[in-house]
Amino acid sequence: MRRLALALLLPSLALPVAAAADHHEASAAPARTSKDAYFFIFDDAAQKLTALAEAIPADKYGWRPAEGVRSIGEAFQHAAASTYLLLGMAGVAAPEGAPKGFEEMLALEKKSSKGEVAKSLADALAFARKAADEVSSEQAAAAVDFFGSKVDGRTLFLVVAAHLHEHLGQEIAYARSIGVVPPWSRPAPQEEKPKSNY
Repeated sequence: MRRLALALLLPSLALPVAAAADHHEASAAPARTSKDAYFFIFDDAAQKLTALAEAIPADKYGWRPAEGVRSIGEAFQHAAASTYLLLGMAGVAAPEGAPKGFEEMLALEKKSSKGEVAKSLADALAFARKAADEVSSEQAAAAVDFFGSKVDGRTLFLVVAAHLHEHLGQEIAYARSIGVVPPWSRPAPQEEKPKSNY
């Protein structure tokens, strides 16, 4: 009796395993190059930062959760300005007018109106994407100093993407604190039902 029960049970156990294996093969993600994988992360942060900066009303850009911390506008400007500094450490020359040191970064953070933020973000994110697209293998492998740690250029590009995501999280918290729902978190609009003529 025990052997008969086991014989009946084994095929039923094999089916879910086989189905799971088939599902895994069917749903496997397409292979990405290292650059594609980087842009998948970078573009997510860039698009969301840009969308959130647009969604927050101009009169809220001076809001800060407490004295002594960056305001909404200052935090956006910090994300933009620090991108130039981080890539500069990797040997990427900043364009004319971009901040080239901590003092210039802090000065840019004070120019924190909605219009100033929109321009700074657009310029910094476009610069960072172009730099990542054009980085040479020598630049990526070169040893650089990152606040006392020896890293390679590739690591600094990863730091740029991580840093943008860090400040995206900060801005999401700020936005929700003032009642702004991030655009990608809003429910999809429901289609209007056709109005009856009766």
